Amino acid sequence: FSVLALLIFGMVGGASAELGFTDGFEDGDYTSDPEWKIDNAGTSISASTTTAINGSYSLEIQDNYEIYHDRGTQADVRDGHEYQSWIQFSDKTQQVRYALMVDGTGIGSGSYYGEQHQVLVRCNYPTDGRCEVRTFDSSGSYINSYEFTYDISNYEWVKLRFEFDVTNSELEAGLYDSSGNLEDSTTISYSGRDKYRYVGIDTYSGYFYFDEVSY
Repeated sequence: FSVLALLIFGMVGGASAELGFTDGFEDGDYTSDPEWKIDNAGTSISASTTTAINGSYSLEIQDNYEIYHDRGTQADVRDGHEYQSWIQFSDKTQQVRYALMVDGTGIGSGSYYGEQHQVLVRCNYPTDGRCEVRTFDSSGSYINSYEFTYDISNYEWVKLRFEFDVTNSELEAGLYDSSGNLEDSTTISYSGRDKYRYVGIDTYSGYFYFDEVSY
């Protein structure tokens, strides 16, 4: 299978929220500025004009890929710092995942699972056409999850977004429709880790599109 798509971000919280760098692939290139590295290759990957939520380009992935961006060093997660990704898929029975990862434990192993996760977002699992957010404790063990109640159709753009409340070790997460309307949101706890280094995307079979992805 393939790549986590931390697919997320908009505003669920207050006016203090700060959206960091996002990649809209408008330069027509996913290999630089920022660089997305291929860990496991499926059928095809490209910056494509097939569909986009903003501008002309998005990242098009066909079938089982794992890709990641390496920030080069661990970055602090700050109060009010938010992350997002727009995502579209052709088959809501096929899983897609996006994650912030503390370290590179799963890179090179063909699996973005386990202790490296800070936050994991996945769609079409455990329920077809829905997305779930998961948080982890200081040892990397899964502690909390929430499945958004919004049902996603094939070839529908949605945005997943989350914001950190470091003071209270809480994560505010939301799912938005293609018009930017908030469809569902939650606040869940996490524990102990306020840093990440890698952003990973993991896809299964079918076509997947990503736009305005935080990294």
